[in-house]
Amino acid sequence: MYPSLFRLLLTILLALSSSLTLAADLQDLGKACQAITRVNNSANLNEAFGLTRQETLVISKSRLDNRGGTHTRYQQVYQGLPVWGESVIIGRDQSGKVTYVRGRLIRDLAQELIDVNPALILENTI
Repeated sequence: MYPSLFRLLLTILLALSSSLTLAADLQDLGKACQAITRVNNSANLNEAFGLTRQETLVISKSRLDNRGGTHTRYQQVYQGLPVWGESVIIGRDQSGKVTYVRGRLIRDLAQELIDVNPALILENTI
């Protein structure tokens, strides 16, 4: 009896530990000092933040301040769907150089999500 219980517990622990290593990664960009350098030195934002082809940042709002700087908010999108509550704000001076990066990203969403395409099963519809 005890060996089978031990095996069950061991199996559960292994399953949990393996899923934790594959989990998506929440990244707070305000605390990442390298974020400004990465954005200034990268060809695009996906490259700067290490996003996959399925992940991207889309401009949701931008404004020009009285000194000629821009403040742009980007919405994180995964396979065309917005990621709720996660966005990035990037400030640039008149020359276009990044002066600050704020916000959060969830990286490696494919590790957490199986499929984002909606589907209905005929038997479950009214």
